[in-house]
Amino acid sequence: MSGRKLRLGIDVGGTFTDVVAIDAATRELIARVKVPTTHDAAEGVAAGIVAGVRLLLERTQIEPDDVA
Repeated sequence: MSGRKLRLGIDVGGTFTDVVAIDAATRELIARVKVPTTHDAAEGVAAGIVAGVRLLLERTQIEPDDVA
């Protein structure tokens, strides 16, 4: 990334978990992904959160250090 810091937002719903990345300074939407909510996973809905964050970072090539 260009050195800007991003914030992640997560919404765990009954069917899907949404993950968005926004520019911390401008609040511009940078990216979003949707994954199934993992109610039945051993880790609970946390498994879907981790999967969503990983997918967002992979698809956008955002580095973890870019997240504020």
